[in-house]
Amino acid sequence: MSEKKTKDSLHYIKSKIQNMSHSTKPLHRVITSLAKKLLKRLDDENQDKILEVLDKYLKIAKLLSQLSRKWAVTIHWAFTVCNPKINDESNPGYSPVYIEHQCQLPPDCFGEMSVLENGQGKLVHHGDKLVGDDRFTNVANFGTAFNSKGEVIKTDPQGHPVPDGFFGWVVNKIDNLIERVIQNLKRDRPTEAFAIAHTRDYDNNERESTPEHKEAHIHIVIDLPMMMSRYQIMKAMGFNFEDFVETFKWIDENIQDTNDLINRMNTFLDSLLGSIKNFDIPEHYQASLQYLVHQSKKAIEDQKAAYSTSEVLSWLPDEPGQTYESIAGVNDNQLVAEGIHAEIIRVLQSPFNRSHHTMEKYVGDAKSNKLFTFEMLEQLHKLGTKKVGNCNFSKKSVNNIFNQIMAWLRERKIEFTDWKLLLHASFEDADADYLLGNINLMKRVNAVIESEKQAIIDDPSFKRNMLTVAVLAQTGGIGKTRLANALLMSLNKGRKPFQVVAKSDGITFDPFQGYDSENSVVMDEISPASFTWESFKDSLDPYKLPQVGSRYHNAIPWNVRYMFMTNVFAHGITDFVNDLLHYAKGVSKLGYLDKKDYQDWKLILNDVNAGKSYVAQLSQVLRRIPVVINIATTPNKRGTVITVSRINYQPGSGPVSHYDYVHTQQSQHTFRTVINENLTDDDMTKIAKKVISMMDELETKAKKAFQDHPGKLLDEVDGFVGEKCDFHVRYKQNGDPYLVGSDSLEEVGYGESVEKTIEPRYNLITRLSNTEVIMWNEDKNVKSQINQLDAFLQGFEVPVERDGFDKIKTIKLTREGLNYYHRNETKFWQMLNSTSQIGKNSKLVTVQINENIANFKLK
Repeated sequence: MSEKKTKDSLHYIKSKIQNMSHSTKPLHRVITSLAKKLLKRLDDENQDKILEVLDKYLKIAKLLSQLSRKWAVTIHWAFTVCNPKINDESNPGYSPVYIEHQCQLPPDCFGEMSVLENGQGKLVHHGDKLVGDDRFTNVANFGTAFNSKGEVIKTDPQGHPVPDGFFGWVVNKIDNLIERVIQNLKRDRPTEAFAIAHTRDYDNNERESTPEHKEAHIHIVIDLPMMMSRYQIMKAMGFNFEDFVETFKWIDENIQDTNDLINRMNTFLDSLLGSIKNFDIPEHYQASLQYLVHQSKKAIEDQKAAYSTSEVLSWLPDEPGQTYESIAGVNDNQLVAEGIHAEIIRVLQSPFNRSHHTMEKYVGDAKSNKLFTFEMLEQLHKLGTKKVGNCNFSKKSVNNIFNQIMAWLRERKIEFTDWKLLLHASFEDADADYLLGNINLMKRVNAVIESEKQAIIDDPSFKRNMLTVAVLAQTGGIGKTRLANALLMSLNKGRKPFQVVAKSDGITFDPFQGYDSENSVVMDEISPASFTWESFKDSLDPYKLPQVGSRYHNAIPWNVRYMFMTNVFAHGITDFVNDLLHYAKGVSKLGYLDKKDYQDWKLILNDVNAGKSYVAQLSQVLRRIPVVINIATTPNKRGTVITVSRINYQPGSGPVSHYDYVHTQQSQHTFRTVINENLTDDDMTKIAKKVISMMDELETKAKKAFQDHPGKLLDEVDGFVGEKCDFHVRYKQNGDPYLVGSDSLEEVGYGESVEKTIEPRYNLITRLSNTEVIMWNEDKNVKSQINQLDAFLQGFEVPVERDGFDKIKTIKLTREGLNYYHRNETKFWQMLNSTSQIGKNSKLVTVQINENIANFKLK
């Protein structure tokens, strides 16, 4: 800086400091007192630093004096109710205020205190750098309206978050400000104020390459009838200038060293400058309003978290008929973007559409995968014309609307269940009600739909391409039905599935009574007894329409693309299939069951003809249920494990040597939540979308595996894990099937002549020989270093399967079993050759859980 400029600057600063020293505001008086002390110490060594810090103060003074009617304010929770944890007076950031009001940290409402950040060369928790402020003890909690994820869980009668805790403290500040403003009865401008808590924002954590919860804060936008300074607005919103006054006083009285004085002034002036930035004069008021729900153009581009308009609190004392939505020009989860006709946006805010969340759920642009696009609604809306003096649409207009809907139905741009909602989305409620009440229009629409439906039903070449998925659980109450519904709504653009619950056993189950062209179905609590054998094959055939009796002619599920079945089975799909083939009405005639000498029908064991008949029907069942979703809770009951499996063969590709379901590592996922009534719809949708991606990825991998390995089954391909379903089928050496009652040694008697075998890669001889064991801790009952078949024959425990989420099931020969092996070695090897798994204890084998085994795998 030139000497002349330095003299000019010094003269200006001295003059401004002298002027500011006469302020009535304690903040300015105490800072100017320090400034005068520094000005007396000017020399060549510190002149630039002193002028720099004083210039910073003058900029702050100017900012505090700025006037505006409109303000955009941000108030941070943690920075307000906490102070820095600084006890050392030698620290330039020290303030006696921090010591005077120090108390316990507030509750860690959103995990902010647990965030790791740099602190003296190492990572420390954010909360370790803070202390509570005892002046906020009663409002330290952010608010009971929000859960730990920042979601609104408690609302007032108007649907807004309940304002208590820290959120309520801020709301009270706005109440007081508005109350003072409206005392001026001669104001000529309306008073407006809006506030929202941003508790779900995220930042990028570059260190971990993950999203990180951003500090909770409250945004406020104010439009006043008169000018107010930034200082006044900050005071009104609870900013504590007194703390800065006390701090600068302490510095003035206790710090003598010039450099230390400059450093401390800089520290707290920077802090004050940072706070000032949270009280901004908005350049574009409308954009500031839209930013409250992150619907401004910039917020959308930055992919900010979306907030509902119901989360915005409004103060509109001069405009009782207005709302935040109408003033801001935004609606829930949609930006009123360029090119979108304003009339359609207004229609989508009608009472019907708001109560059904039409815009949020069903309307979007061409890339949004919603039921309707804005362009479709505009196109239909334009067809609704009225004659002068007539409140209803003209006949020509009604006809044009009808023709357009029919064209979209035939082109399958909309489904047959969509057209009524389409009318509500395109027209005002009164007009939509008029069209839906128009008898002639309704008759014409229904006639065309019936005609289209009948044409499909009568078309012998029609293939419906339906996917059936079984959603199963080992226990009830863990979310299988809710998951099924969420999956179908995600797969089907928000359309609700047709829902049916199986009736009690013995009562005729007519699953499609009441069916009305829906293209997805949830069959809840389905058991094998719900079907006759023929109705099962008929209803779940993936390609052919059911050939039901004439009295159900109007209930043919002609438009179904997704069929989801739910129920509880201890062993998942294995139990369902086995029970269906055993108990469904009509299976006794299929040639693999016998009632001779039994009170109940039993499988005909060790008979090739019965085996062939059974396998023929088994393949029919599995072809109809190609995908299974299993749900289980984690051992700690805080999470949900979801596994997506599919059949291990490609229907129609040739003979199958064994039937099973398979999954991959990617098609099994643990969600850190339980599916119950406390889970929000948004979180349920996220889970559903993840499961759908697991289904898609599994199918993609399966198709590639079939292409790369023709003739192989999926569990013979690396990357696929067989579920080891036991469908009671074994195969002789020549490939002929036969049936067994159990896969276990427990049903083999001492004197039995064993001739049956199963495919070598499945029997216990092969499985145990190829098993590798990984231990948590040493265990005298397990010998992991040797071949596990040898270990089994020596009387050690060997792992055979997983039980639930993380338990390992083992088998071990009893003393009687060891004696039997040594006395009847040949028969014993035959037994191992005919056995793939052991399910329960017997005289020869014990089955138990070993928690010292960490894992096991087949080589």
